[in-house]
Amino acid sequence: MEQQQQQQQQQQQQQQQQQPGQDECPICLAAMQRGAPLVTTSCGHQFHMGCLSSLLSSNAAATCPLCRQPLSDIPLAGVAPSPSPLPLQLPNNVLPIGARGRRGGRGPSLFGRYGGRGAAESGGGVKSVLAALTIEGDEELPVAAVSTSSGTSSSSSSSSAASCTAAAGEGDGMDVEGAGATKAGLSSKITLEVSEVGVNRDKEMFGMVSVTAPDQEGEGEGDEEEEIEERKAMDLVCVIDRSGSMSGEKIQMVKDTLHFIVEQMSGRDRLSLVMFDHEVEVLNGLRVMCSAQKERVARLVDALSARGGTSIWKGLAAGLHVLQRRKHVNDVSAVLLLSDGQDGSTVGMLDEVVRSGGGSTVHTFGFGRNHDAETLSVIGERCGGTFTFIDEMESVGPSFATTVGGLMSTAAKNVEVLLRVEAPFRLVRIHQAMFVHSVAEDGASGRVVVPDMYAGETRDLVFTIAVPASGGAGGDEVLGSKGPGRGTIRDERAGDDSSEKESCDCDAPTLVFVEGPLEASPNVALDQHRNRVLAVDAMENASQLAESDLARAREVVTAAMERIQSSVSAKERMSLELLSDLQKTLSQLTSQQAWRGGGHAYAKSKKAAHCQQRACYSKESSSYENRAQKSMQSKWSSHASKR
Repeated sequence: MEQQQQQQQQQQQQQQQQQPGQDECPICLAAMQRGAPLVTTSCGHQFHMGCLSSLLSSNAAATCPLCRQPLSDIPLAGVAPSPSPLPLQLPNNVLPIGARGRRGGRGPSLFGRYGGRGAAESGGGVKSVLAALTIEGDEELPVAAVSTSSGTSSSSSSSSAASCTAAAGEGDGMDVEGAGATKAGLSSKITLEVSEVGVNRDKEMFGMVSVTAPDQEGEGEGDEEEEIEERKAMDLVCVIDRSGSMSGEKIQMVKDTLHFIVEQMSGRDRLSLVMFDHEVEVLNGLRVMCSAQKERVARLVDALSARGGTSIWKGLAAGLHVLQRRKHVNDVSAVLLLSDGQDGSTVGMLDEVVRSGGGSTVHTFGFGRNHDAETLSVIGERCGGTFTFIDEMESVGPSFATTVGGLMSTAAKNVEVLLRVEAPFRLVRIHQAMFVHSVAEDGASGRVVVPDMYAGETRDLVFTIAVPASGGAGGDEVLGSKGPGRGTIRDERAGDDSSEKESCDCDAPTLVFVEGPLEASPNVALDQHRNRVLAVDAMENASQLAESDLARAREVVTAAMERIQSSVSAKERMSLELLSDLQKTLSQLTSQQAWRGGGHAYAKSKKAAHCQQRACYSKESSSYENRAQKSMQSKWSSHASKR
């Protein structure tokens, strides 16, 4: 074995002598000095031996930092770093950690950088990464953008089957009316699977609470300045993978997308850029996007280049830290994280990183067919965001445009939906895989927390209730009360004695016990969402099974498709979308190569979209897109046509 390793090293040294190689090491960016220990991989890329050894020793995925090819042929064991480490070379606009002062009359440097050879060797945790960052302080908000009141939007619907309350959490800095909502704020409705059930038989049946945020009428059709003033100001942190595999067209497309995002931001919004490879660098703290700052950020974007390996968790930790350390807070905030690479170290660090984020929202984007779909989808789920699979170059811009458009239309945050069921009826289950939810042990109540809602969005929360056999001889017996229930929907500001309160009434459903055979058909609207729950479960189960049993995964997807095709809502738009997504998932379960080359990412992205009822960009039209998202996609198309 040792002899084989020596032969491989000799061959690599001969290759180094025969080939001029590149000018600098892609990991440390220092010059390839003559005589320094070098290694050339089987894929033809050259690195300092010590740099590659240190990087791979801290990363479970032994792949080339540039092209992701397996590096099982590299004899790394026992390889020592260069005895005289070369100095880390930084771009002109970046100072090393702790360095302060002026450069070329550009003003004080406020940039931070973490990484280098020592960081890879130590494998430091989140605290050490954050401690090493030097980030410019977040810029104060313009006076007009400062929110001094905490908004509460509540909605209640008293039902003979259940009562529903939807309320935006106190202290969240949101005012639903101020976000362009109607004065009535959120509205809610309860739907039962059927209106009649047979007597003398215990049964379970589906119900659904639908909570809707008011739409922004005329979005994208009116005066643009007026639209900007009506929407809530935003703090946005873009965390971008700039590893070696992002070189060429990829990094250029990302640059163009970042330029587009900057163009769409107003003088009340703030933006921070965080770049990561196997290191992490905060290019700028949260800065108000006035004309001068837009020009500054544009220069930073133009200077981006691809290099090094991939450490997703470091990029995520830094992005969350930018939000957590804010002294001034805009009403809407989020992290947008894009990566095209694999990173085995992030799985073990994810719990610590997410805890450090304090509940901040993260939307993730998997670029290409070889990214870490499992890690990115988990980050999106645990941080209340979406996961978008970007399968081709031209989809980068529309994907970010869809997410940013949604954020700019945020109408409510921390919406809490409460279900109360009167005895002897019992709440059995709430069918929701991603939102925080709970059911009381006695089945008398349940709770769902929706992180946020965009203008015009609806969350249809499907639940199951147990209906006991009726002791009566038939006739009209309404679940819980006599006659239809009435509910009240309120939108009020908390902490203000003079709060404006607007209310409206809504009808509650009734359930009638009858004798004889039932003729009532299931509610078509609810049936579509029961199909949605079925499809979400099938995609998740298939994703888990596919790692070891493709045949069983195909059976799960096929069974779900057959049930949807035989449902009463099979011809409705949502059911047709579900069937299309399941069919494409099934087509990717033919081989492990197809599944790992995009199938897994596709299923994870679609599962998240259907579970959250939130649009992630795809070429196929989505029933979840709201006006603002469609408007932003149109703006991107106009921007792209000018390139």
